[in-house]
Amino acid sequence: MRAMRPLKGLLLWFVVATCLQAQKAEQGTPADQTAQTFRLDPHRPLVYLKFDHIGQGTRMNDQEPSARIWLHLINNCRLPIVVDAGGQVEGGLKGEIYVDNVVRLNPPSNGVSVLDSQVEPDSPVIPTTLTDPGQPPNRKNPTNVKPQAKPTADDEPRMPAGYPSSDVVSTETILPGAGVLFSAPIDFVTKKWHFEITFHLGPEASDGRIPEGSAFVNRDVRGQVEMILSYNFWDLPEEHQAEVEKLNLNLAKKP
Repeated sequence: MRAMRPLKGLLLWFVVATCLQAQKAEQGTPADQTAQTFRLDPHRPLVYLKFDHIGQGTRMNDQEPSARIWLHLINNCRLPIVVDAGGQVEGGLKGEIYVDNVVRLNPPSNGVSVLDSQVEPDSPVIPTTLTDPGQPPNRKNPTNVKPQAKPTADDEPRMPAGYPSSDVVSTETILPGAGVLFSAPIDFVTKKWHFEITFHLGPEASDGRIPEGSAFVNRDVRGQVEMILSYNFWDLPEEHQAEVEKLNLNLAKKP
């Protein structure tokens, strides 16, 4: 009987080792699991905005405030992404570029619309123009655009239009794992509205570079999927929400 004990112990070890190996093969190692995901960092969204800071910056037109929110637009997927954007911001921070976006009303909550009397259908849209597709856009407010109306007694500034794309569009390609720095006025983000950035996936290339020419070879295969990345008041870090709300209230009180 004493001679059998080592044999039983060896058999038990073999069974446990076999089970562990099977479990490991089924689940895969963390590296294998990461390689199978489309996201570079499986704990973060496909594409996301990372807060940088709030401060005074270059205004894109005469109607917007100089207080701005700086954000990093990060590509966390294994393909390049393409956004409508321009070149470097003149007088901006190092690496800061123009990124087109549109300000939208927040969806209704509990059946109550956030639309109020101060948001008018004919709110002026600041035109965006490019002298050349490779040049930064000129978003300075022309003389023929009406100034924004004074805010109402609701103690909130009028909803801006954002930086919508012009007829001539310049684009910025963000490679996997990379990001760009841009800024938006503080009044693009309130408890009533947010801003949205439209992007699409770029062509796949085995060498990691953007290939020249069309991404499709077969003319019967066409179509482009566009995705929207939105940023609202509650996306701000909690320690900065009160600051942004106060700045926007001060804008509404200005004559």
